[in-house]
Order: sequence, then structure tokens, then C-alpha cells
Amino acid sequence: QNFTLVESSPGDEQELSVITKNGDAVKSADFNYRTDFTISVGNTGMQAEVPVVFVGYGLQDTDKGYDDFKGLDLQGKIVVKLRGYPGHKNPGSKTNEKFKPSDQTANNPGNPPQRGSRSGGSQTWASDMGVLAVIEYNPNANPASQWADNTVFFPAETNGPARGIRKSLRRTDSEPRSGGPLFFQVSKQVVDELMSGLDFSFDALEEKIDKTGKPASMVLPGKYLSFKT
Repeated sequence: QNFTLVESSPGDEQELSVITKNGDAVKSADFNYRTDFTISVGNTGMQAEVPVVFVGYGLQDTDKGYDDFKGLDLQGKIVVKLRGYPGHKNPGSKTNEKFKPSDQTANNPGNPPQRGSRSGGSQTWASDMGVLAVIEYNPNANPASQWADNTVFFPAETNGPARGIRKSLRRTDSEPRSGGPLFFQVSKQVVDELMSGLDFSFDALEEKIDKTGKPASMVLPGKYLSFKT
């Protein structure tokens, strides 16, 4: 069977800014593509400025009475989620025992596995809830160390192979133009700016979830992301 593939990759004009609003005061911090962030390949350009919502681990487990999305309207929002699952940093803890994957025999807190949300490990929840974009936060990893434009700024021992430009292939006969959420990878600098001026951090929210075994999801007050792809 013959079919046509279309290759798409990000252009050079990717833009990302963290906007902080406090009354009439507005602060904008601008970041550089492939230095501070990368973005998943889309088939259409997009430009938006939208609120940012923290969704914990992006986990919904009705059997255990846990729902990171309860009470949140995520339509058209950018969400920040933690990598892993509640308690993954504390093997043997009550929360860890409750939420760890059933087939997991050992924990690796630096690169924890994902718990499924609705659909067994995928992030289709983001599409289902109309999420505009997803940022996954792993405090034990700095993705910037593997981006091509950054490689020379990091010690050699921290560098994996430079990822360069991400590309995707789409079949024109069977795959519609993508309308799903975008996926950002961001540097610690972007994360720090998202939390600047707030009286908590993502690490503190993660600790709260792990200690209580309950969600700590919330809209980040006064925080917006502006981007152009």
C-alpha cells in the first residue's frame, strides 16, 4: 500500500513568556527556544496567552478516591503536572504503597514511572478535558542539558546526545491535522519564574501530596503563559 507522509518540525520563531499579573501590574519574562524550552511538533501554528493550572500527577483513580482534576476547568488552559505518582519518592510509605503501580517492585525516585490516568498511562485526559498544553515537571532532571543549543554550557558528564530539532511524520490519507494539546519541556529557569512571587513551590506541593495522599491541584494565581508556535 502506498501513502504519503508529511514531515513537520518547529520553525525558528517559537516564543514563550511567563506573565505575572498582580492588580494593574504586569510582568513578562521571555525565554529562548531550545535554550529554555522546546515544544512538541504541531501541524498548525498557534498563539495564545492562557492561565496556568497545577494538576498534581495528572492522576484520576476512582477506586482509591483520588482525583487530581476534581473541581478544575481545564478547557483551554496550560497545565503543569508532576512526573511519577503520589509517594514515589518515599518507598514503603503509606502513600507509596497505596498508589505505586501494581507491577512495580522497585522505585527509582530520579525517574519514576507514570501512573495511568483514565487510560492506562497515556495522557489522553489532556485531550478529553480540552487542555491547550502540558508541561511535565521532574525536579530531578534538567532537560535543557540535552538540547542542542545548550550542550556547550553544561559539563560533559551531564550531557546525553543532543536532541536537536524534534520532528514528526503524519500520514495524509488517514491522520487528520492535529488539534490535540501541545507538550512543552522547560528549563528550571522557566519553572522558577512560574513560581516567583508565590508562597509555595512545586516541590512543596509534591511533598504535601505525598504526605497526605490527597490532591493539591490549583490554578496558579496571577500566572499566565504566552506562546507562539
